[in-house]
Amino acid sequence: MFNDWSKDEEIKARKKSVDELKGLALYLLGDYTVLKPKKVDITDFKKKVERNYRKMYGITIFSTEKEYLNDVLVGIKDGNAPYIEQYYKDPIKQNFYEIKQREYIKASGILEYIEKLPASGDDACYIIDGKIFKGKDLKDKDRKMHKSVDFIARHKGRTIYGFQKFTEENGGAQDNQYNDVQDYAKSGKTIEDDSSLIFCVLDGGYYTSRYTKMGKGYQGTRIDYLNEEYGNGRIIAGNTDDFLKVMSNLE
Repeated sequence: MFNDWSKDEEIKARKKSVDELKGLALYLLGDYTVLKPKKVDITDFKKKVERNYRKMYGITIFSTEKEYLNDVLVGIKDGNAPYIEQYYKDPIKQNFYEIKQREYIKASGILEYIEKLPASGDDACYIIDGKIFKGKDLKDKDRKMHKSVDFIARHKGRTIYGFQKFTEENGGAQDNQYNDVQDYAKSGKTIEDDSSLIFCVLDGGYYTSRYTKMGKGYQGTRIDYLNEEYGNGRIIAGNTDDFLKVMSNLE
């Protein structure tokens, strides 16, 4: 199941990020037996140390930035949690789960072809009022008004246009993302190409929780609502495992 697999991948990614930070600290402390960090990582790290030191100006026990840097490096090397949390790169903030969705789908071996599409620019793909456009064929205002397709796949003579989201918690920003999903589903509902299939790949607790906006009488989830409101056989919403089941059963 994708949920269990992706959580394991998250644990691995976080550990890797911490290990890389510790390696960077060791290198800057003079241990050159470790793998040399990328120059950009060293630069970014030192800039962050500098910013944090300046924020503490007048209320710090360190007389110089160099002393503070050394304290940070030793703290990271020793696994001091506050320093680790402050300086390591959180992999989850970089579209981690959307990347993992595609990896999981590709690794299943079910699809004949899958490709991530550009998020913007001339080669991005958009579905607007049932028609498929390349970014180069649209005006800037039209591209800004619509979310581009995240990936394209082909299987059993069908072309699948995929829209991806991973959202765990409720909130205003998450609701905005759900509005994007609805706009995408609405645009794809009238798609004219019979060989095309639109799939909203939605993982995370936000999409499997009850859609309260529809009132107390509605017991369905946000995914249920999308399928009820926009589903017509050529547009479907579900999680990653649902997507693979649909692809397996395509005729």
